Amino acid sequence: MISIENICKSFGNKKALDDININVEKGEILAILGSDGSGKSTLIKIIIGMIKPDSGKISVNDIDITKDISSTRELLGYKAQEFSLYQDLTVSENIRFFGSLYTLSGKDLDERESFILDFIGLKDFKQRFAEALSGGMKSRLAIGCALVHNPLVLLLDEPNVGVDPASRKSVWKLLKELTKSGKTIVLTTPYFLEGDLADKVTFIKNGKIVLFGKPKDLVENLDFIPYTLTKDNLQEFYFDLKKKKLDFKFWLKNEHIRVLLSKDIEIDRLSEKISISRDLIKRDDPDLEDIYLWHSA
Repeated sequence: MISIENICKSFGNKKALDDININVEKGEILAILGSDGSGKSTLIKIIIGMIKPDSGKISVNDIDITKDISSTRELLGYKAQEFSLYQDLTVSENIRFFGSLYTLSGKDLDERESFILDFIGLKDFKQRFAEALSGGMKSRLAIGCALVHNPLVLLLDEPNVGVDPASRKSVWKLLKELTKSGKTIVLTTPYFLEGDLADKVTFIKNGKIVLFGKPKDLVENLDFIPYTLTKDNLQEFYFDLKKKKLDFKFWLKNEHIRVLLSKDIEIDRLSEKISISRDLIKRDDPDLEDIYLWHSA
């Protein structure tokens, strides 16, 4: 469905994307993870045709969009990172306006509006102005407007940033329902937990792909073990550790210090090296954030 081959893009002397290669099959959700400035949004904008790559090729449904983006206009739906709908229009008016941009009118537009309102759960709020919606409602409305012309591919740039956890869950429920109908979704997110919900994830750092694959496969094939350290005066202990030259990755996370150790390093060695009782070190389950940090320089 989507094939991204050797995509490169620079802005002046800064290389925003460096030899990006990704494949997404029909009905899959791809989550592009990375920090701010990593190149996530640039890649989305290249796929949608807002930015032209310096080199490489992107095909959607076997159409080379780097040569002819107009031919895929009906295939793609896009939600920008910022809320880009009209604040002074109602929910209904926003949906109908974006439908008109795709030449929908009359009965076709009425039916599509009704379907979208039901699908995004905003039928009871259709006369509410967009500016009066909550963050979660705004995100659902933006997705609805991106779906108004019934595209095969949905491109979402950080759809859940600034959205509360309950609303994020409702957005993901919508996305899962869309894939059941055969739609393909590419989204960017800074939240590693969202990567677990996707069919595939790719980690981008400084414009390069660090890892790409299915979340389950990435978590099962590891060459490190995560541990948690808990003790009194945790923050003071953490900053003392940062002053030392240690050969393993660690960071402060919630109410503990998280440590990643190569599988060939014994836990007793860690205990001895940082002068902490072995009883305060617990093995933990790995997550996508661990994998990203382990493979990041």
